[in-house]
Amino acid sequence: GLVIALCLGAFYLAEGREALVQLVWVNHVLRFIKPSTTGHAQPFYYYLHALPMAVLPWLMPLLALCRPIFWKAPRDNPSARLRPYLGAAVLGGVLLLSAATTKRETYLLPLLPPLALLMALAMEDALTDAARGPIGGADRWLWGRLQPILLSIWGLALPVALILYTRSPRPVYFS
Repeated sequence: GLVIALCLGAFYLAEGREALVQLVWVNHVLRFIKPSTTGHAQPFYYYLHALPMAVLPWLMPLLALCRPIFWKAPRDNPSARLRPYLGAAVLGGVLLLSAATTKRETYLLPLLPPLALLMALAMEDALTDAARGPIGGADRWLWGRLQPILLSIWGLALPVALILYTRSPRPVYFS
């Protein structure tokens, strides 16, 4: 509380009363109770479709986080303690952002680093399983087929989108 009071006091001294009202009242209170005054009103489930779009084309690692086995890593696994921490950081952030009535894609940015680490751990699990022997069933289809297809489509779609947007087929777009 003392640290927050000192920060708010410094903000008041630097920017004045109106800026402090904007920071505290508009950005921290009205965001939850009255979205029409702050803009960007979205339904509570907005981040259910915004989050997958933010991590495209890496959907398989994101989907792997929904599997209970990912969260039950053996205790001898060095990442066993890191997974719940990163999961709490991402889930807590998404829940807090979903509680507010104003939502934007850019609000997800602070959640992407811990989410990227979780997805990297999911990919490491998949690679470890593949190194032990052939993978089968849904894992083989998801990791061995669907993820490469998504990466290929994304690799082709991005230069095509740049060419269509700029109306100029520059060779640098393909690199």
